[in-house]
Amino acid sequence: MQPEDHYIYLYEKLPAEYRRSEVSVTLAALAELLCCTTRNTVFLLRKWESAGWATWRPGSGRSRRSRLHLLISPEDLLFARSCKDFDSGHLERAFSSLSTSAAAERRFAAWLSQRMGYRLEAAERGGRRVIEESLHFSFYRAAGPLDPAFAVRQTEYHLIGQLFDPLLLPAADGSATAHIAHAWEHSEDYTRWTFYLRKGVLFHDGSELTARDAAFTLKRLRSSDTASPHRHWYSNLSRIKMDGPYKLKIETSVPEPLLADILAFPSSSIVREDALHAPPFSGSGPYVLTHRSTNGLTIKAFDHYFLGRPHLDKVVMWVLADFGSIPGADQIGFVPFREKSTDSRKKEFELSREKLELKFLVFNFKKNGPQLSREFRSKAARLIREREPARALGGNRQPLEGLYRISGSAPDLIKLDHSHKETALIFRLPEVDQTAAEPLRVHPSYSEPGCCPLRLSSYDMPLHAEDLEWVGEQLGRGGIDCESGILPFGQWTLFDEPADLLLGSIVLHPSPELSKLALLSELSGVLQNVLAEPQLEALNAEVAEIRSEPEPQARRRRLDGIMEELERAGVWLPLYTTFQHTVYDSRLQDVRLSPYAFPDYRTMWLRG
Repeated sequence: MQPEDHYIYLYEKLPAEYRRSEVSVTLAALAELLCCTTRNTVFLLRKWESAGWATWRPGSGRSRRSRLHLLISPEDLLFARSCKDFDSGHLERAFSSLSTSAAAERRFAAWLSQRMGYRLEAAERGGRRVIEESLHFSFYRAAGPLDPAFAVRQTEYHLIGQLFDPLLLPAADGSATAHIAHAWEHSEDYTRWTFYLRKGVLFHDGSELTARDAAFTLKRLRSSDTASPHRHWYSNLSRIKMDGPYKLKIETSVPEPLLADILAFPSSSIVREDALHAPPFSGSGPYVLTHRSTNGLTIKAFDHYFLGRPHLDKVVMWVLADFGSIPGADQIGFVPFREKSTDSRKKEFELSREKLELKFLVFNFKKNGPQLSREFRSKAARLIREREPARALGGNRQPLEGLYRISGSAPDLIKLDHSHKETALIFRLPEVDQTAAEPLRVHPSYSEPGCCPLRLSSYDMPLHAEDLEWVGEQLGRGGIDCESGILPFGQWTLFDEPADLLLGSIVLHPSPELSKLALLSELSGVLQNVLAEPQLEALNAEVAEIRSEPEPQARRRRLDGIMEELERAGVWLPLYTTFQHTVYDSRLQDVRLSPYAFPDYRTMWLRG
């Protein structure tokens, strides 16, 4: 037990008069109550007095009586200890301390809410006192890999954009625009490319970013040894070399007209050549990662960023999901992603970003079961489409504007179009062998030997448990018995316990073409892991031809053909897209949302 625990125990054992004034008491009596020796009792009393919790005036001699006054209530003590533990990074101890006092829990939740958001904090920089602008927010999970080669989720893509820089950036229409590379050119057949890099761009450790680092980054992504889920983007790069410190030359084995767009992708962010064995890698982005643990991370402004130092000095992301039982802890919100205040005196602005992710269901063709039957897949699709999932489930789900086609430009303009124009299907998936399919379980009470419920699976994300429950209910209405399972994201993407029906998602990038190609080609994605071999071979061959097609309209038409065929063959069923709406204080200036719907920390600043 800690001194605080002994104090609380004694506080609850002694009469109330000890809380109002000094009361006479013997050391022997206190030692008996505390179940310890008189020596240890004296040690505790001195600890309490030095902490300001009690006053103690010892008597002289063993038989003489001391005088004791308990100054602080257990509620105040627990609250103060939890605040101190939280500020020192001991989150588990901070929350566990509150289990014995509901009042302290409530006070701590209110205190924690006030700690979140935009703040001005005193700090030391270069030996002098300064006032720093900081943002603190809570998030439902710890960040995944912050190595650009392995980031695959929306949050990680955003953080990669704060810590690293790619050669190019996506423009509003999804096309590539200059960034680290200020200019580039390519041969007529798109097989030879040259990129000209800015001078004086620095990594966080002070070393200069050169073409050597860019070449190293792309070779690492191309290598099968790296095993990046994004390797398919770089597999056609046959030769990568630097031609001086600021010129990068790339040759491709086939025409690669989308290479500039690919090099604006988060996975293409440049890491320092000699950082291979010392992750986290040194980036060149506007922020430096200074702390990371299971409880969150901290990034601080990079003073020498080539586009100018950010105004916001520090961003702290807290992971409090494990402590959601604390009143209010699950309502702190994703600052600045929160509901608009009901206080009319507060002046607030709003921003939205639509079409962040596309959620969909895919049937597993690598596992024996009723999903191999076209009739079964059609029935399941009909049952799910009887109701609109986004409207039934609510939250930040957005109804599809169509069923399968992703078109448009910037993420907030992406539309799903199912207009059924007169577009010839130029791609067909091979039919799978249905002879081994298990009989369909037509009713939950059906008990024919060997029949099992349909297994639904997804990964741990707040929306997905609700989604799977809703899908199971819809299928149950038609007599299809289901059981659902949620796995950690890393485990789920191993696909070593295949389900019959999987709920997946794809981040919608600024380039609509890359969004579709990522859905079809990502090695960690669902489609690449559930199609039967003949289907996968046909899909990958078609995708390879599309990537080599120099005409944008022809590429888009053929991509639309694949998406239409996936639906016709009953391979996948799009459910909804997600959106993000944020409200922020009017004192914040130059607030912009990144392509992944987080605030771009580099541009915003706080007007005092």
